[in-house]
Amino acid sequence: MQDVLTSVKWFEPELILTGVLLLVVLVDSTLAAWRNVAARVLTVGGLLLTLVRVVELRGVSGEIFSGMAVVDPLASFFKALLIGASLLVILAFTFRNSRELHGLGQGEFYALMLAVTISNVLMATANDLAMLYLALEMVSITSYVMVAYMKGDRMSNEASLKYILFGAVSTGTMLYGLSLLYGLTGNTSLPAIRDFLAAGLTDANRLAVYAIALLVFAGFGFKTAAVPFHFWCPDVYQGAPTPVTA
Repeated sequence: MQDVLTSVKWFEPELILTGVLLLVVLVDSTLAAWRNVAARVLTVGGLLLTLVRVVELRGVSGEIFSGMAVVDPLASFFKALLIGASLLVILAFTFRNSRELHGLGQGEFYALMLAVTISNVLMATANDLAMLYLALEMVSITSYVMVAYMKGDRMSNEASLKYILFGAVSTGTMLYGLSLLYGLTGNTSLPAIRDFLAAGLTDANRLAVYAIALLVFAGFGFKTAAVPFHFWCPDVYQGAPTPVTA
């Protein structure tokens, strides 16, 4: 029980973001004239509060939720970096001054931005293959929706479709590599996999590791637009709204 309470306490940044996301959705579902302003204020305030909590936990180090995630200074650094990036994107533009997003729903955009931020933060804390994969897919699925946010624009819809198709291929490639990695090591825990690989490999296992690395890095390469897997990137960036590209 104490481990669960400690895990929840160290998981507060993610819980704050989730709570703010639900509040933004709830506020946006009303017909009040102030809902757009309230959604923006809630989003900015929630990100700032989360950033403060991440900084407060920067000296904490340990595994949470039975080793599925980890809290340490490195994870806190990337959490702060990702939350700060989301905050900068939201503060850098307004719907009123945006040629692309003017007249579109604001609450949905802020909710999607919070969802992407939560997914990125979870990816930074992942200590298990399952957690890492789920967090990465949460980022991808939310990004597909955000790219097509200008639903009346043909280029935006085309960009989203291309993104989905390439994302599906990269997901399958990466997932196959991760399944082979689990089959080789018998574990999904990242520290356990590290220890298995550090203990030394036979010639047969070494060949399998090379194949696994190729599949996993190819999948990650597509999702992160790393050379030489970046050829989908120009079309998607061209069709997506500028804040989404940022």
